[in-house]
Amino acid sequence: FVLTSFFVLQGYLRDIGTHIRNLQRSINDMEELVDFQSEPLGIEDAPGAKPIRITDGRISFDNVTFHYGSHRLPLYRDFSVDIAPGERIGLVGHSGSGKTTFVKLIQRLYDVNAGTILIDGQDIAGVAQASLRGQIAIVQQEPILFHRSLAENIAYARPSATQAEIEHAARLASAHDFIVGLPKGYRTLVGERGVK
Repeated sequence: FVLTSFFVLQGYLRDIGTHIRNLQRSINDMEELVDFQSEPLGIEDAPGAKPIRITDGRISFDNVTFHYGSHRLPLYRDFSVDIAPGERIGLVGHSGSGKTTFVKLIQRLYDVNAGTILIDGQDIAGVAQASLRGQIAIVQQEPILFHRSLAENIAYARPSATQAEIEHAARLASAHDFIVGLPKGYRTLVGERGVK
């Protein structure tokens, strides 16, 4: 009896330890996110930069050359690609081959050394960065869900979002039909990895 109780208790303690580690990891990620949002932009807006006006979402890299800092060997050299609105692409390559850099360049976290990046025909180097980044959403491979309703999770980055905006975001993520099929719809409570 004592040995059985010990093993049962040990299992519970191990699970608690796992949950505490996961919580700490999530807290660290959130701290990084908050710190990142408060950092000043490393790249200056062009004088008179106007907000970007996205209608379709076509992304074009036109003869882009890019290298980090003083590296002589460019990560991209005369790289061109055209991504049509609604088209899904996959970036595949070894570590350090430029997959993450591709996304960072679209967000204009770095300026290109040559060439242009266009969204709906607008050179992103000439638009206001805040407006550009306000139009971009990034979904992690393993998204974190908080123990809140689906609507609150969707509106996490913009707590003032209206129900219509929340539903629009869910439609863009192809999640709306699934959500409205749930008994409580957008009020459904979820938890880590959606297990609750």
